[in-house]
Amino acid sequence: MRKSLLLLPVILLGAACGDGPCGVAVNSLEGSIGETLDITVDRVRVRKVDLETVAVEFLHGNDFVAKVVTDVRSFAKGVEIPLSDGSVRRLTSPETSFPTTIENGSITFESELTPGTAASGCFSVLFTDRDGGQRSLAGSFSAMLEDLSI
Repeated sequence: MRKSLLLLPVILLGAACGDGPCGVAVNSLEGSIGETLDITVDRVRVRKVDLETVAVEFLHGNDFVAKVVTDVRSFAKGVEIPLSDGSVRRLTSPETSFPTTIENGSITFESELTPGTAASGCFSVLFTDRDGGQRSLAGSFSAMLEDLSI
């Protein structure tokens, strides 16, 4: 009994750290790609580009640290949408980029995609580089959904 009481603060602390979408800190990026590229984020935008496309943009200053573009025609709240090659990009100055091949990846929206309301969710992706090495990237987001399609 005494051991379980000692573990309780550790369990509660862990739960508090993952209180964002999908149990991950909100508006953050993590993964092994951070060993080679800066993945610091200071703001996130979620944008409905057109009737079929939503872009989640993780920004640091003027740089797009990560931009996840997904086809939402098959959208259902809480259901994973597969990500394919080219779905996750990086636009920085000076230019740095993610590997172009996605081994596997998905994005999940935990909210409805209603412009003017908060859109939240998470994504994860495993890249394969030209040399065969692999790097991971994952993130969570919550931001007002902007409608660029009007």
